[in-house]
Amino acid sequence: MAMELPPSRRAGWLVLVAALIVAGPVAAEPVVLAVDGDKVYVDLGGAEGVGAGATLELQREIVARDPASGATLRDRFAFGALTVVRAGDRVCEATPDEASRGRVRAGDI
Repeated sequence: MAMELPPSRRAGWLVLVAALIVAGPVAAEPVVLAVDGDKVYVDLGGAEGVGAGATLELQREIVARDPASGATLRDRFAFGALTVVRAGDRVCEATPDEASRGRVRAGDI
């Protein structure tokens, strides 16, 4: 049996649903999906405006625990760059610069 909402509650639900539809999905940070030799695959593509020749900064997230407070600390540090070779709608293939060659791994940002 379906539950019937009073008109005032129905209007609230319609506004919420409409807001979610207009907002769309929350964009996540781009991430390295896979590394195959000097080929690096990133979850950015033409749909986000990325194309051949684009330069992407590589960052790695560092997670450490503060020994005094026990707090978990997170930060990111740049360690190189990628040059996009080709891009599909959602994924691009890129090559790392000399500084990051051999250091890129899945999960880098």
